[in-house]
Amino acid sequence: MKTLVYSVDLKSRAVKEALKATCKEKNISAKDDYKKVEKIVDDFLADYKGGNIEKIFPDRKREKLFLYLKHSPHKNIRSQEIVEDILRIKNPVFVMAREKILFASDEKLT
Repeated sequence: MKTLVYSVDLKSRAVKEALKATCKEKNISAKDDYKKVEKIVDDFLADYKGGNIEKIFPDRKREKLFLYLKHSPHKNIRSQEIVEDILRIKNPVFVMAREKILFASDEKLT
């Protein structure tokens, strides 16, 4: 196992409410929700010191936020903790899904 891919449903009511509150708290005023999510993710990644995140990005077409996390046998921050930190959402597991597991033999991250 190389990478675990998770997604967050950006259309869910809980995420929309959390995004609105987070933008107000951080004084983010982009017109587009995806630009808001990108800004929040960029701010999170700028401060994040762990090494298990490969990438995090919003996908406008699928209306999801994707998290690519390196698999490690050691204790790392969990995907739901990352989402809680980014969006300030309580119980993020209800708006998340594990999309896929990538193995070292997989050449391309999609």
